[in-house]
Amino acid sequence: SRTWTCASSARVFSSGVTSSSNNTDAVVTDDDTVDDAVESREGELGDSVYLTGRVDQQTGLTTSPFPKSVCAILLEPVNPDDVEIKPDDSVYLPEIKYRRILNRAFRPGGWGILPASPYETVGDFIVCEFALYALGRRESQARGEHALNRGPGKSVDTALESARSNALMRCCKDLGVVSELWDREFIEQWKVSR
Repeated sequence: SRTWTCASSARVFSSGVTSSSNNTDAVVTDDDTVDDAVESREGELGDSVYLTGRVDQQTGLTTSPFPKSVCAILLEPVNPDDVEIKPDDSVYLPEIKYRRILNRAFRPGGWGILPASPYETVGDFIVCEFALYALGRRESQARGEHALNRGPGKSVDTALESARSNALMRCCKDLGVVSELWDREFIEQWKVSR
């Protein structure tokens, strides 16, 4: 089975490479859960626990899979009742559902999404690159976009937050989260059933 290390006082750099300020590591196997890893060291480490795998120094992307317990949550089939449809007939899962899946898989504070580029306006859209981190590792990166509404009560900040949510959904695709929504056969069957 694959071995993971549970470390404390980790820092995540912009490249996604992690470091630990001390050598208090505990061994965790694929058969363990994230909760097991955290709880086994909670007395010593508090909330500063994460799981580390080997990291590709060039890209910051990992070369080790998540524990099986995390994968099981990320790869759960989408609940058809959670899927919604836009006026343009495209199907989607509301971004809050993605956040809930990530919170279940990694626990609150175990994942985050950060800007990877300055935002820019392209026509009537605001666009920004974001990187998704999970358990101290940079996992995915995607551009998010949203219409830049200049009407009353609208702001660049509101559009940027929506672009962030759009990027989060795209990043989750790399983790296999609700992958059915990228599958044409599933989409057609879902539309027929509704």
